[in-house]
Order: sequence, then C-alpha cells, then structure tokens
Amino acid sequence: MPSSSSASRRDIVYGHTDLVQDFRARAKAQDSTPTAMRELADANRALKAEAAEPRTELAEERSRTKVMRRIMSLAVRGVHVLKEKPFATSSRRRASSPRSASRPRWS
Repeated sequence: MPSSSSASRRDIVYGHTDLVQDFRARAKAQDSTPTAMRELADANRALKAEAAEPRTELAEERSRTKVMRRIMSLAVRGVHVLKEKPFATSSRRRASSPRSASRPRWS
C-alpha cells in the first residue's frame, strides 16, 4: 500500500537510511535560523540595548537646548527692540469719536 504523501513504499524508503537522514536534516534546517544569523541578531539586540541610554540622554539634552535657544532668541529680539524703540510715551493722542464725548466710558 502506498503512503499518503508519495507513491513510494515506506519499507523501501526507510531501507535507505542516508536518504531519510538527509530529508530530516533538510526539514530541520528549514525551521531553524543559521548560527551566523542568530549571532548577528544577538549582537544587534545588544547594541540597541547599549544605545538606548545615550539616546534618551540625547533626547533630554535636545529638549533642554531647545528651551535655551528659545529663551536666547527672545532675549536677542528684546535687545533689538530696545535699541530700535526706547520706552517712551507716545505723543499721539487717541482720536475721540463724537459718541465718546457725549457720555462717559463707565456707563
């Protein structure tokens, strides 16, 4: 009676142990990862873990320097504004409308 997966008889196939061992080795190799690939993956994981702390420190430092850059930018703008327009009251008066003259503002 032929086996369900192929037309060859089981007793004939298993008589050739070298073929069976070769088949089992190939089947096992399909489901496994090569050693070199596993080593690379392990090294990659280790490097990522090692780089995690400096990355967080870098992100924190960038956040601090962003705030400092913003403060410095505002300070520089303030100096420029002070040089251009010194603090002084304006000599121009507000134009009064006819309605505001007839009644007080608070009512």
